[in-house]
Amino acid sequence: MDKYKLHSGISIPNIANVKDKTKLKYGDVIAIEPFSTVGDGHVISGKGSNIYLIKSQLKSRIIREKRIKILFQNIKNRFGSLPFAQRWCENMSNDIDITLRKLTFLGIIKHYPQLIEQSKNLVSQMEHTVIVNEDGCEVTTNLWNQLKIILLIKL
Repeated sequence: MDKYKLHSGISIPNIANVKDKTKLKYGDVIAIEPFSTVGDGHVISGKGSNIYLIKSQLKSRIIREKRIKILFQNIKNRFGSLPFAQRWCENMSNDIDITLRKLTFLGIIKHYPQLIEQSKNLVSQMEHTVIVNEDGCEVTTNLWNQLKIILLIKL
């Protein structure tokens, strides 16, 4: 993990890779992102979600509409290089949906796809962060609490 960078450093995929000989060492910080489904376990990309990421600040020069240019600047100032949800921008504009679609069309922001289960069943994703120390690891998130919340929502 790196500050303000998504998916940097060591990658631990959900599927085993026998060719990967990476050994964790003291000081490594690892984000573990397990997926859980109630289907056959095959997760695929679906339509767009409401999660975005600034893709190109350079392309922002092609924004013609002053209102959209100002909104993009506000988004950039607030979220920087980190992903953001559409609902976090609702207070910025009454038509944030249209603005985000225009910025996506221009290639300035990226629209993340929904993760769906191949058989159309539920998918949940969590993130668990650990720091490797001398005695094993230090857990910095509480995955069990996240899982309980998801299970309660499902019930």
